[in-house]
Amino acid sequence: MRFQNTIILITGGTGVLGYGLVRQLLPQNPAKIIIYSRNEANQVAMSRVFEDSRISYYIGDVRDKAALSKACEAVDYVFHLAEINHVALCENQPEEALKTNIGGILNLIEVAAANEVKKVIYWSSDKAVPPSSLYGLSKAIGEKLIIHANTFSSAAAFLCVRGGTLFETRHDTVRSIPGSSMEPNGIRFFLHSKDAARLLLKAASIGKGGEVLLPVMPLFRTNDLIEILTGSQLDRAESAVKPVQPQSGETSEDILLSEYERTSTIVYDDDFLIILPAIIPGLKTGYASCPPLTDNSTSANSPILSVDQFRSLLVQNGYIQDIQPGRQ
Repeated sequence: MRFQNTIILITGGTGVLGYGLVRQLLPQNPAKIIIYSRNEANQVAMSRVFEDSRISYYIGDVRDKAALSKACEAVDYVFHLAEINHVALCENQPEEALKTNIGGILNLIEVAAANEVKKVIYWSSDKAVPPSSLYGLSKAIGEKLIIHANTFSSAAAFLCVRGGTLFETRHDTVRSIPGSSMEPNGIRFFLHSKDAARLLLKAASIGKGGEVLLPVMPLFRTNDLIEILTGSQLDRAESAVKPVQPQSGETSEDILLSEYERTSTIVYDDDFLIILPAIIPGLKTGYASCPPLTDNSTSANSPILSVDQFRSLLVQNGYIQDIQPGRQ
């Protein structure tokens, strides 16, 4: 098992993705998992869910380099999930977003290299392509910083996983389907939180340093989601999603990679496409057996789910209980 007897640090670890990582890491017998975040209440709540002596909790902010450095001591793997990710908040308070989403990454790169961490895995977003919002821009810059870190760090390997819209579950009960309000006429990537956690762990296993790993994800129409949820019994207090106008910085259709990136993208397997940046010499050699991406779509030819397919996926993952007849 890849993570047996290792020490793992998860920044922003009290979020839904942190829960997913912990659930999938514990059976692999790590020596220690460190949850690093700035919210005491969330850490206490998490400690009550996972009563396990291998998990420790560290109050700290990624903006605080000294605290982050202390948390990184003797760590083998870092999963960097800490971010300010609300698009409108980032637009309204850009200075705060940059302090966390970029300053935090700069701090992490420095302390991870100094502590000779084996691998740093950065959770990015499809909002980085193209960066139409400040949030997306901060994620795009974060990817560049993480990739560039491989050019001067001989010990640590740094890589990115560019995820899509995360459908959230906690404690095996649905807590959130993206937004109680959602803009109509959008096309988004679907990624279940437990799959995102699995893919992060797989990326940590296969990544050599410098890659941007792109999960293969289906697309869904937000209009279809609104239709399904307003006609189904949700496993949560809110019973409907209200359509709203797009927020500042939002795009109508998410894409997975740019046209420029497509020329340096390979097909790794059924889970991942991988972008191999030219600034990392020799990286392509390690993937010589993988074919290049040949389709011309910036969504990498991801299928758009039909209403019935999407409804079945939501039922399968426990988001809705009562299936209503859908549009054919």
